[in-house]
Amino acid sequence: MCEIIFSRIFLGFPLLLWIAGGPTHAACPIELNPLTLVVRYGDSVSVNCSTTSIDYEGMGWEATLGGTALKEVNYVIWNVENLTDWTIQPVCYLTQKDGEQCLKKFPVILYKTPGSVSVSPQSHSGPMVEGTEYQLQCDIQNVAPLRSLVVKWYKGNETVKTETFHNSTRIPVDVFSTLNITPRRFEDEVKYRCEAELDLGPKGPLASVLSSQTLHFAVYFPPQNILELRDTEVDVGSPTGLNCSSDGNPRPEYSWTYHRAPNVKLRNNDGGSLLTIEQTTGENIGNYTCHASNTLGKVFKIARVSVRGAEPVCPIKLIPESVVVKYGSPISVSCRNTTSVEEIYWTTGPEVVNDTTWSVLELLDWDIRPGCKATFQGIGRCSKPLHITVYKTPDSVSISVLNHSGPMVEGTQYQLQCDIQNIAPLQNLVVKWYKGNEPLDNVTYSTVSKTPVDVSDTLMVSSSRDDDGAQYRCRAELDL
Repeated sequence: MCEIIFSRIFLGFPLLLWIAGGPTHAACPIELNPLTLVVRYGDSVSVNCSTTSIDYEGMGWEATLGGTALKEVNYVIWNVENLTDWTIQPVCYLTQKDGEQCLKKFPVILYKTPGSVSVSPQSHSGPMVEGTEYQLQCDIQNVAPLRSLVVKWYKGNETVKTETFHNSTRIPVDVFSTLNITPRRFEDEVKYRCEAELDLGPKGPLASVLSSQTLHFAVYFPPQNILELRDTEVDVGSPTGLNCSSDGNPRPEYSWTYHRAPNVKLRNNDGGSLLTIEQTTGENIGNYTCHASNTLGKVFKIARVSVRGAEPVCPIKLIPESVVVKYGSPISVSCRNTTSVEEIYWTTGPEVVNDTTWSVLELLDWDIRPGCKATFQGIGRCSKPLHITVYKTPDSVSISVLNHSGPMVEGTQYQLQCDIQNIAPLQNLVVKWYKGNEPLDNVTYSTVSKTPVDVSDTLMVSSSRDDDGAQYRCRAELDL
């Protein structure tokens, strides 16, 4: 049989021969203690390689650091005071008397904790805008091995992302992890950070964790709501005030629009704006609009001032005087006067319609407040609001038995529920219950809601044998 001889030269050590095609042994009689090591870069390492065989010439270590020559001993120690070879793969070998050699590789993991961990926003500086997506980057410098690295992202104390790496490189590398965020208003108090952790397994030391600095930033957002501003009613001659404030970052600026009215003063401060009327008269009756704006947007709200006992009576006649209109339907109202007039026009919030007729082809504003304003000779200016009710019939009305299905048992109480979907206004709703054609109950609502809502009403019934086949129903009516 042909024999092929492979040779390998160990630097500074005897020539070791592996012979292919010769006799084989069931197992290499080499024992390593410990079986593996996890070592910090630059630390010392000591591994014992021993054998129970008696039929051998010698044994030794092959390694770029700490290698030994072939020795006629039954154990040999691989010892390195300062392990700095990232790619080291030490091998213990044994030469039998028959010339055959066997070897065992000793697995060693060399690690290095990160030199630094830092977090920063990418391609952005300064405040962030609400609703915009940004990317944060966590930079980990000089860490090894990469496959043992775990990067964790935190929003406050909440873990929001965990990332691992599958690269098999053993030498120290710089690596980064990214996190996409979409800030919300008031989130400038939330803090982001990342942590780099080396998970070196059960044979390694306790997980080494290095945290970045904490990143927090200002979040800019437009004003969304006008706060505090409410309609007010006051006796003639009494003082009154309208407070206006809003959220928003940067802090909003404020302005007012209103009809020509006496005794009005404005005072703005960091928290909002105050409009005061020192002594109310009939001329102060009307709509007052507060505007809040910053660099990202603006918002406004209208408040109405009503004055009890104000004279004279405004000689404006609306035709019709009040309107009940279905949402999305057209509307047309005329504004006429009973005496000589200098000017007359309609207002719907900040909008002015310089015409005696206010018309809308499709009414889509649940809280619209139109009014006719005029200036009369010898009387001055006054206005009359249009009393308008915008309604919507329900999308559906359904009845069901709560927490029960199937036949009912005589003498047991059950609860029926009537669900009315998407109806307005709530204060005009009447829910009527019937057993067959017999009225059982009428339910009305005192809550004022101009916009559509979903409503549920319940009725308790106690079944009897006489009710077998009885039909219950509910009916939703808008009493307009």
